[in-house]
Amino acid sequence: MKVNMKKLITVLLTSMLLITSSAYATDSLKDAAKLYESGDYIETIALLKPLAINGNAQAQYNLGAMYDNG
Repeated sequence: MKVNMKKLITVLLTSMLLITSSAYATDSLKDAAKLYESGDYIETIALLKPLAINGNAQAQYNLGAMYDNG
């Protein structure tokens, strides 16, 4: 069976990107939690907003909860 190398490389690079971005998002969520606990709400929002825009459900929830709580 012939494997299209271009498709294979695209799939591999996409997978690597998703894994890397997931690790970044996890670290950013942890940093945001620390900032929130310290009372630095502006920086917390600055970290959460890009993640939420990019579809991270946890960031969306946390940001929504912050806005809901005022």
